[in-house]
Amino acid sequence: MNALDARGMVRRDLSVDELAGIVFSHVEGVELHHRLYGAVPAGVVDSLCRLLAP
Repeated sequence: MNALDARGMVRRDLSVDELAGIVFSHVEGVELHHRLYGAVPAGVVDSLCRLLAP
Protein backbone atom coordinates (compact mmCIF):
# COMPACT_ATOMS: atom_id res chain seq x y z
CA MET A 1 0.00 0.00 0.00
CA ASN A 2 2.79 2.45 0.78
CA ALA A 3 4.26 2.09 -2.71
CA LEU A 4 0.87 2.55 -4.35
CA ASP A 5 0.14 5.52 -2.10
CA ALA A 6 3.47 7.14 -2.94
CA ARG A 7 2.55 6.94 -6.63
CA GLY A 8 -0.94 8.35 -6.05
CA MET A 9 -2.60 5.14 -7.21
CA VAL A 10 -4.96 4.68 -4.25
CA ARG A 11 -7.69 6.72 -2.67
CA ARG A 12 -6.65 9.35 -0.14
CA ASP A 13 -9.71 9.41 2.13
CA LEU A 14 -8.43 6.38 4.08
CA SER A 15 -5.04 5.61 5.59
CA VAL A 16 -2.80 2.99 4.02
CA ASP A 17 -3.44 0.75 7.04
CA GLU A 18 -7.18 0.95 6.46
CA LEU A 19 -6.73 0.25 2.76
CA ALA A 20 -4.54 -2.76 3.54
CA GLY A 21 -7.27 -4.06 5.85
CA ILE A 22 -9.88 -3.62 3.13
CA VAL A 23 -7.74 -5.48 0.59
CA PHE A 24 -7.03 -8.31 3.04
CA SER A 25 -10.69 -8.65 4.00
CA HIS A 26 -11.86 -8.62 0.41
CA VAL A 27 -9.38 -11.25 -0.76
CA GLU A 28 -10.07 -13.37 2.32
CA GLY A 29 -13.81 -13.25 1.54
CA VAL A 30 -13.24 -14.26 -2.07
CA GLU A 31 -11.02 -17.14 -0.94
CA LEU A 32 -13.62 -18.25 1.60
CA HIS A 33 -16.37 -18.32 -1.01
CA HIS A 34 -14.08 -20.23 -3.34
CA ARG A 35 -13.24 -22.86 -0.69
CA LEU A 36 -16.73 -23.24 0.75
CA TYR A 37 -18.91 -22.98 -2.32
CA GLY A 38 -16.54 -23.63 -5.19
CA ALA A 39 -17.24 -20.14 -6.52
CA VAL A 40 -14.83 -19.07 -9.23
CA PRO A 41 -12.72 -16.18 -7.92
CA ALA A 42 -13.32 -14.13 -11.06
CA GLY A 43 -13.21 -10.36 -10.97
CA VAL A 44 -10.88 -10.05 -7.99
CA VAL A 45 -8.53 -7.60 -9.71
CA ASP A 46 -11.44 -5.54 -11.02
CA SER A 47 -13.08 -5.33 -7.60
CA LEU A 48 -9.79 -4.42 -5.92
CA CYS A 49 -9.24 -1.66 -8.47
CA ARG A 50 -12.70 -0.32 -7.72
CA LEU A 51 -12.11 -0.42 -3.95
CA LEU A 52 -8.75 1.36 -4.16
CA ALA A 53 -9.41 3.80 -7.00
CA PRO A 54 -8.47 7.38 -6.19
